[in-house]
Amino acid sequence: MPENKLLCLGHGYTAHFLSARLRARGWRVSGTTRSPEKAARLAKDGVEALLWNSILSGASWLDGVDAV
Repeated sequence: MPENKLLCLGHGYTAHFLSARLRARGWRVSGTTRSPEKAARLAKDGVEALLWNSILSGASWLDGVDAV
């Protein structure tokens, strides 16, 4: 079975609660933020944190995304 993945652009309050529920169901969750401190908190919660400035450099961050 393929892995489900959610990318949250601007991983804030609502995305925090949604991602916790989805991760409990086996989803892989990524979220963008502009703050290195928030990226560290996201990573601690099991979210693949993506710094917005590094995304703009051309990384292939949409590979395998099922929902945005």
